[in-house]
Amino acid sequence: DEYPQVTAIVCCVSSQAEDTAEILKQRGIMNMTVLCLDGDDDSILPYIGNGLIYAAVVKPAEKMAQAAISETISYLNNGTTGENELQYISGVVLTKENMK
Repeated sequence: DEYPQVTAIVCCVSSQAEDTAEILKQRGIMNMTVLCLDGDDDSILPYIGNGLIYAAVVKPAEKMAQAAISETISYLNNGTTGENELQYISGVVLTKENMK
């Protein structure tokens, strides 16, 4: 209530978003939007499902693991992965509405 102009809290990872949601719940602050930039853990799903966390960006973990294995094999066999050091991986915004 000290900063009424703040309407959302953006967290980097699941654990931060979960902790933030729990603190807000304990304090009775239910009108704050909590967003997670890296939904890196399945434990965030109930928080999204019950509306304590509005949304999380989730990445395709299986696809990332397959790429890591392929690139490691390529590096071991050829001395290079054939890919840029910096790679962008698209994510999906997971909300209560699209969890069904």
